[in-house]
Amino acid sequence: MPGLGTSVAWYDGDALVIETRDVEPGYVSTMQEWAGLPQSRMMRTIERLSLANPNLLSIQITHVDPANYRDPLPVTITYPRSKFELMHYGCDPKDAQITEPSK
Repeated sequence: MPGLGTSVAWYDGDALVIETRDVEPGYVSTMQEWAGLPQSRMMRTIERLSLANPNLLSIQITHVDPANYRDPLPVTITYPRSKFELMHYGCDPKDAQITEPSK
């Protein structure tokens, strides 16, 4: 989806880092703590996913938007390991490229 920006990802040691740029101007809607805060086209988001320990996933998210904020907006979310079985999602890379419904 064009409004969600363009993302690139890489590994930094054991962490997966995802950086997103070129988001549509509007309002932050990804985090309850920041819902409704303005975001400009200059906003970039850096997500850092890592295992804090074998049973805890840590996601550090930082929004940087020099047009609206002097300082970055950081938050860390942790998810404990669940006992649920992972299921196969079945995403086909061709389907992931679709941005408009087929006719």
